[in-house]
Amino acid sequence: MACCVRPWVVRLNLAIAAIGGLLGLIAFLCFGFYFHNEHAAVWGLVSALLASVVALLHYLYIKEELDVWYSGGGLYNIAFLGLCGALMGLAGLIFYVFLIIYYKLPFSASEISDSYYIATVWSFMTAKWGMGLFMHARNYKTILEGEDDGLRPLCDREYLSCSLHDPIGA
Repeated sequence: MACCVRPWVVRLNLAIAAIGGLLGLIAFLCFGFYFHNEHAAVWGLVSALLASVVALLHYLYIKEELDVWYSGGGLYNIAFLGLCGALMGLAGLIFYVFLIIYYKLPFSASEISDSYYIATVWSFMTAKWGMGLFMHARNYKTILEGEDDGLRPLCDREYLSCSLHDPIGA
């Protein structure tokens, strides 16, 4: 366990979450209004919402305003929301895989509007972002409440010299 969080790691996580939110929104618009695949559109929208909350948490952590916006209880509720999203996405993933196997549905790129394969992919993305939201919200809750050994602040030049045996860096 590192004694601090490197800023480039948090910024990379922020960029990945923002891209995930944008791609989920694009999937919602594309599959919902152009291809009329409502299953994939709804999963894309839920995935975009979960990814956007992950991006918001990272942004607030970088700006050091996480404690202004959320308390430990609020982050606990966000973690619970992420867990519900992960379980919902996993249930959707299992459901669509079952339908594909049971009805022996062929993979055809020409039938995008009726494809359960695309809905399977976006239900997986929803499960992934739900699990990511759960993990990051729990991590930030731990940091906010001071339950972690080193509190893992963003590293600066002097703080990079800290070791695992001396979490304060003294």
